[in-house]
Amino acid sequence: MVQPQYSPEEALNKIKLMMGYDLSKTLKENVSETKGLIKEDDIDTDTEKSVQKILGYCSSRPEAEGTLDAASIASSFNRAFRYQTGGFMGGTDDTLWRAQAAKMKKGNMDDLCNVNREFEDAGYGNFAQSIVDELDDEEIAELMETFTTMKYRTDKATKLAVTSTEQTNINWFKKTFPCIFESDGNVDQQIRKNANNYVYILIKGTSGKQYQVFQDGRVKKTDGTATGKKISCNGSRVTFISESVKKKILDEQIDDSELTGTSKKTVTTPPKSNVKSTPKSTGLEKGATTSPGDPYQYKFVEGQWWSKGLLPAGVAKLPNWVSLKNNSNATDILNKRYPTLITSKAEVKVDTNIEDVDGEDPNKI
Repeated sequence: MVQPQYSPEEALNKIKLMMGYDLSKTLKENVSETKGLIKEDDIDTDTEKSVQKILGYCSSRPEAEGTLDAASIASSFNRAFRYQTGGFMGGTDDTLWRAQAAKMKKGNMDDLCNVNREFEDAGYGNFAQSIVDELDDEEIAELMETFTTMKYRTDKATKLAVTSTEQTNINWFKKTFPCIFESDGNVDQQIRKNANNYVYILIKGTSGKQYQVFQDGRVKKTDGTATGKKISCNGSRVTFISESVKKKILDEQIDDSELTGTSKKTVTTPPKSNVKSTPKSTGLEKGATTSPGDPYQYKFVEGQWWSKGLLPAGVAKLPNWVSLKNNSNATDILNKRYPTLITSKAEVKVDTNIEDVDGEDPNKI
């Protein structure tokens, strides 16, 4: 408890103020006559600054429901700080404020901030300044033990909550994308957030570059640039799927050549046929069909359409038979144009003597 120390002159002036209040003058005028009587205690020592610092956290914390009766505690602190002896001698009720500190020690930062807010909202003044004014450094240190206990309890609970959330998220990634972790492609099994608070994990490809993988499978570069790909698991094999749903299966563990733009062109070998070949033709081959003005000819073999150029213009662009399996638009057009060829089960003969220009073997249709 802080007991005010007055010089004989100050004590005399205080008595004069209490006993000789001039009703013809304002309070300010009366107080000005005893200027210097009341000593202001600034927040200057480290102990006092610690109170201001911990209560300063409350300004950035949102209001939350605590576990204690903050209004009652704030009122009790005010009564303890306004304690008077004999009806006029000021002091501090040490028993009362210590009882409130004992209650608060069971609470957390929400409770501390609620007490601070209730104290000020009730018009009792600034809580930190009142503590400094009414308690000495030893008593402030005693009260700070309570405040730091409340803060520690909150910090610990927050840390445990974050750890629990992160573990839940990483377990979700392991369950959804097991191939990433089976291939050791995940960098550190940590959850990260981007600027928009979307969570992702980091993976590393065979090139050594790292990428962000989000919960919907989207893959981005580490600077947040989109790659236009999504990751998927084909068993223990990592696959990348483009936004157009075209799928590329990678031969190596998280081979990121699809993301770096250095992927090799895959060569599709047409299915084998049991039919015998026909002599070399320079125009429409036997079993093929076309339409007037169309520079290409078409065949429907083993459930898919194949296309090849016709002389003179078509051959220059498409000299060999090419599967249209992955060209859904062309397949739909040909299905409507030649519906009878789709239902035909007859084998088709092809030309065997045309040079293989682009890797497609005309003998294997």
